[in-house]
Amino acid sequence: MRFKNKEAVSPVIGVILMVAITVLLAAVVYIWVIGLIGGGVKGSPTTSYTLTTAANGDNRVILSGVSEKKSVKGYTYLIEDSNGVVVSGLTGTVDEIYSKRVNGITFCDNDADGMLTTADFFDIDPSAVGPGYHLKLQYVSGDISLDAALF
Repeated sequence: MRFKNKEAVSPVIGVILMVAITVLLAAVVYIWVIGLIGGGVKGSPTTSYTLTTAANGDNRVILSGVSEKKSVKGYTYLIEDSNGVVVSGLTGTVDEIYSKRVNGITFCDNDADGMLTTADFFDIDPSAVGPGYHLKLQYVSGDISLDAALF
């Protein structure tokens, strides 16, 4: 028996489909392998905080949930008012306020390892910073990793 009407995929379309499937599989394998070896783009470290009042009356911002242990030299801090305006004189690098008070702000390294980690804290003199102000930490990349609304 002979078929007169042969319906099949043309060789050109067949090759295009095979190439497309191969590229798709290669992309899936690539993404899977990158995930296994821990590659990919990493963002800025992130952290959460708790606000309390220190024994001396300072506003205390206690860090918690720090996503990555990083050197304090990689962080800058700034204080913004409720309108998002940076308060003059209340900016700098965290290592400048490491265990010493500068313009009413102190960074206390709880485990004295030079790294910003969970349980470290900032003490902020309430007379230097009023209610509604924000302490912001920025990592070297410029991304904000902490935005703590002060009392």
